[in-house]
Amino acid sequence: MDSGEDFITPEFLNILFFQQKNLVIFPYVDLKHLHALEIFTAGHTPIDLESTALHDLRNILEFESSNSYSQSPTFYFIYNLDRDKVKKILAIDNIRCVLNSNEIIPVLANGSKFVFYNKKNNQFVNYTENGSSLEFEQHLISSSQNITILQDKIQSIKNVASQIFTEVNQNSSSSRLPELLKDFEQKYWQKILDFTNRYFGVNIPPASQLKTDSYEPPSIGSRKDFKDFSNEYEIIVSLNKRIGKEFIQQLHEFRSKRVNPEYLELEELFSPLKLYNYLRNRHWKEGIPQKFIDKWLQMSISQYTLTDSDMDDLETIFTKLGIRQDTPPLPTFEPLSTNSEPERVTIPLESTLTDQILVDEMPSLQNWAQFKKWIISQIGNIEKIIDRLLSQGIKKEFLTTLHNDISNLEQFLAIKPQLEEVQEKKSKGYLIIDITNILNEDKDVNGKLKVNNILKVRDAVLSLGYTPGMIADASMGYHVDNPVHYEELIKKGVVKDAPAGKEADEFVLAIAKKENCKFLSNDMYNDYKKEFGQEWVFQNRLTCKCFNGSFIIR
Repeated sequence: MDSGEDFITPEFLNILFFQQKNLVIFPYVDLKHLHALEIFTAGHTPIDLESTALHDLRNILEFESSNSYSQSPTFYFIYNLDRDKVKKILAIDNIRCVLNSNEIIPVLANGSKFVFYNKKNNQFVNYTENGSSLEFEQHLISSSQNITILQDKIQSIKNVASQIFTEVNQNSSSSRLPELLKDFEQKYWQKILDFTNRYFGVNIPPASQLKTDSYEPPSIGSRKDFKDFSNEYEIIVSLNKRIGKEFIQQLHEFRSKRVNPEYLELEELFSPLKLYNYLRNRHWKEGIPQKFIDKWLQMSISQYTLTDSDMDDLETIFTKLGIRQDTPPLPTFEPLSTNSEPERVTIPLESTLTDQILVDEMPSLQNWAQFKKWIISQIGNIEKIIDRLLSQGIKKEFLTTLHNDISNLEQFLAIKPQLEEVQEKKSKGYLIIDITNILNEDKDVNGKLKVNNILKVRDAVLSLGYTPGMIADASMGYHVDNPVHYEELIKKGVVKDAPAGKEADEFVLAIAKKENCKFLSNDMYNDYKKEFGQEWVFQNRLTCKCFNGSFIIR
């Protein structure tokens, strides 16, 4: 395979999505190319696992398959596997995965749950679907202008399957199924029903038994005059994953608050591409409104902080869409006091007063700590000006209102330290964290550990009342997305390195034992149960799962 696009074929779509089977690819495939298959994992949460970095891989997978916090099941991309590890994974029930081995292993193909694919000769070992049975898959791929549109179509099938499952499960009726399937040609209905059966494990009547004679799709307005804005949508969601995800979430929030669902087709309710096209044709004919753009850029749903690189991507998106956006909006705060609107006044400030404001250059908003310090400094200067103006006879009611609003802003800026102080006072003691292990829950697109997640894990631990003690593998600095930031955390003592050449495992257990405290890791620690005691490990071990960017500890 020369690129990830080589995996976008009817066969792989059929195996991973419609058949809900697993895939074993051999020999080695670059992880970034392997990730192209994520498009066929709709309804699952994809997670990367590097097999050589994990002890007792099978136990971890079995534990995760039965202890998932996610509303959707996990789909694993497991790479750098040897023959023995592949054999162990083949024996696991209820797992969804793509496995990649460096070895030539066609002899392990046994049964149909795992389909084996030889990348060297581009041949399947145990898969025999022919072209006629892949007509729907061929249609989906050939009719999609790009990967984003194909992904949207696959997701829409998953959404329809969810509707079918709800209808059959709650109402025990199939009378509405033709209505739910109306956006697809009838010859493809059976394939969608089969997928629903496999994904949800529910018995559904075959398409041939569905009553379609009297069915007429409801009239919800013609779409014949609609322009196609799919190119705009692709520009927005394809350049930067985090920015695109926030945009999609904001789209659905806008729909839920501002659009009457009776005017939407089923696909427009669930497909962000279809929804965007509807909004551009009906609500946003002159372009995306500025209020929506401002809310999108505040990343209020994901709570992600935009980096300089993200800002460059945004500039590229705006340029391609012809949107003028000189500067991104600042985060929104609660409205200032509005009990009574003060009379407009002109304040004759002397030059000596104004010189006190903006003495230092305003720091970047991306450096929140420095920006916050600067804001507080300027507030102090403004308060001094207010006191001087009071002595000069400026209307007292106006200045009092302004003074109260400044106090509110100061209180807002002080919220985080106060919370951390309370958490520290109520600490349940130390929680020793195998941070290298936990960060494997959420890697970036290049398979690197995300340094920002260290602070997320810390905050999650603090919220439970523990004092975090983070121990990292000695080699972790070579596997993070931001080595400079990681070194800063090391210097500040947020994270402690294990000795050179050592993994954090035994040090986490040893420190927890000595301090008589609990520890956090998804490692089963089978190699250490004899030394530290199986019962002690079981009673003191907490586990963690990353879901939608948040770390959940139990």
